[in-house]
This record gives sequence, structure tokens and C-alpha cells, in this order.
Amino acid sequence: MERSFLRERQRKIFVAALLKKLAEMGLTQKEVARRAGISARHLNDIIKGRRFGSEVVRWKIAAVFDMSYQEFLDLGEKVLAPGPFPGFEEVMRLPARERYL
Repeated sequence: MERSFLRERQRKIFVAALLKKLAEMGLTQKEVARRAGISARHLNDIIKGRRFGSEVVRWKIAAVFDMSYQEFLDLGEKVLAPGPFPGFEEVMRLPARERYL
């Protein structure tokens, strides 16, 4: 049970960083997927929690933003931490068109 909790926590951290970088850089999921060498559907499945994505895929996604995988996770931790940035759950409750404003 604890292992699945840790895996879900890591997914949320990764996705929080991904959503932040998408918003900052103005890239689409399709463009990030193309640059990472995966399908846009695969990337969307990672974001929606339908897939976790292999470690290699997650490294490739981080590299699209010129970040190491660890830097990407650190960013996700900052996004989810209490402070000036809304948390992942709050962002995900927004309508999709408002998430990237």
C-alpha cells in the first residue's frame, strides 16, 4: 500500500512540474510529446494519471525543458508546497482552458 502511495505522490510531483513548465514556456502537450519522442496520447495519459510513464520517458520529458529529472522533481515539489503557487489538486479542479493562464 505504501509503495502505491509513494508512486502516486511521485506522479503528482512530476505532473505539477510538467504543467508549470507547459504554462511558463507556452508549449502544447503535442509539441512536448514530439520533442520527447512519445505520442501526445501517451503524454496526456501521464498527465491524467492513466499511465505513470517509464523512468526513461520521464527523463526525456524533463530534458525537453533542459532540466535533469531531479531538477524536474524538485520543481514539482516547490509547486505542490504551500506558498504562493496553487497546489496540484487546486489546479486540476480548474477547467482545462484556465489551467494555463
